[in-house]
Amino acid sequence: MDKKKAKNKNPEQLRLENIMAQCIGTEHYYTNPVICYKYTDGVKTFAQEAGAYWFLSELNRFIYKCRNFSSFKLVVKNNKAEIFVDDQPKKKIHFTDCPDGEWEFFYEPEVNLLMWNMEY
Repeated sequence: MDKKKAKNKNPEQLRLENIMAQCIGTEHYYTNPVICYKYTDGVKTFAQEAGAYWFLSELNRFIYKCRNFSSFKLVVKNNKAEIFVDDQPKKKIHFTDCPDGEWEFFYEPEVNLLMWNMEY
């Protein structure tokens, strides 16, 4: 990582980025009774490490409408966040303790699966 970019990141963001860099494939698919889709090891890791299971719940409102492959991005800065669907802003989050950063996920409707971007 570029040292200048690393200087602008807080320790929690760097920690989460390092953890997520290890998520390059999946061995398991997970379900949850309150969400309408399956998800991968990378998504589970993100939700656990970032304390962001709320994000998985928020995606329900967008995923159940998806008919095509879609991207979801959670952009976090200074304890505020915004959810983007296919690069279009969809929802502002007024407070989160999720680490700063841009966290991108992909959804494949044919198998009803949400995956971390490096698992695609």
